Amino acid sequence: MSWRTREHKPEAAVLVRELVMRQDPEGYARNVEALGAADDPGPLPAHIPVVIAAGDQDAMTTPDFCRELAGGQANVTIRHVTGAGHWLPVEDGPAVATLLLDFIQNQ
Repeated sequence: MSWRTREHKPEAAVLVRELVMRQDPEGYARNVEALGAADDPGPLPAHIPVVIAAGDQDAMTTPDFCRELAGGQANVTIRHVTGAGHWLPVEDGPAVATLLLDFIQNQ
């Protein structure tokens, strides 16, 4: 979560804390382990458009990680939302909606 969200939308920070704290710790850990051990499914067919959306303050989904995830595929668009962190839809839902609508309309 970005500093901007914590400062200007404290209710979002409270929501994220509640979402995380209500998780079963063992189940959450297993999900993280499974994600870390997942195989790369390989590239998607070139005719399928893909958008990777991340907050520019996201310490997990950094610009370098997004480029790595895109793997140089021509059908992948990377967009960053200014001032948002890892909980992008919670932190700036209107920006996410605009980003997705723009992506869809330009396909």
